[in-house]
This record gives sequence, C-alpha cells and structure tokens, in this order.
Amino acid sequence: MSAVQTATAAEPIRFATYHGQFVYVANVYRGALGRGPEIRELTNHLYTLAGQNCSASQAAGLARKIFGSAEFSGLGLNATQKVTRAYQAVLSRAPDQDGLAYFVGRLNQGAAISEVAASMAMSPEFADTQLPAFCTFEMVWPHPYEG
Repeated sequence: MSAVQTATAAEPIRFATYHGQFVYVANVYRGALGRGPEIRELTNHLYTLAGQNCSASQAAGLARKIFGSAEFSGLGLNATQKVTRAYQAVLSRAPDQDGLAYFVGRLNQGAAISEVAASMAMSPEFADTQLPAFCTFEMVWPHPYEG
C-alpha cells in the first residue's frame, strides 16, 4: 500500500509543513529505496525537519540517513547504481558522465554512499535547483492527499 493510500485510509493528517520537504522526503525514499515512505516514516521525518530552520544541511541529514540505512545496504547495488540512485533522489536528475565517474571513484576509494548523497545535498547545484522548493512553506490543512 502506498503512503498516499495509507494516509487516506487512516485518520487525516493535519499539520503545517514545508511542502517542499514533504516532496523531498518522498523523492529520497523513491530514488534511494524504490518505494515511497510509509506514513510513520514520512511523519517522523516531517516532524524532525519542522523543528529546524530550513537548510541544505537538513536535506543532507535525511539523505545521509536513508542512504546509510540497512534497507539501502540490503539492495546489493554496485557503485554505479548507488550513485545513480543518489543523483535521482537528491538532485532529481540522472547523473552526468563526469559526476558519475567522480562519485563512483569516491566510493571505490572507500567513501560511504551516505556521505556521497549528503555531499550532493550540500552542493551548489542543490542550493540553486532544489533548495528553493525544499524551503517552500505551505499550510497543509487539511492534508492535500486526504481522500
């Protein structure tokens, strides 16, 4: 069952949030793990993010957590697949050849994919292309995915 289906089947979720953070959490889960977040996961991340100032370091922390998870490690991906998923999850795009080669090289030299993904969230590209949406505040009342 998808997070949206779970949300509509449960009591309505009502809170104010950065709408971009809602989208980012869902995108990181889809990009990294190939699934959307469960309602419990989504709610936990949104409440954690809500207690902080909106910043790239928040995005990096979430990427570090998901890409460092046992669930991600259990997928058995090679270095190229890991980097490709990090690009999609954090930067919402496919990797360019130079970036792919650079980050695969970092993994092959012993860097953790969680740190590679976090560094993408701290990059100038993330600041220019993703951070403005990530920090878009919107009252979510009622929840936009309520059925």
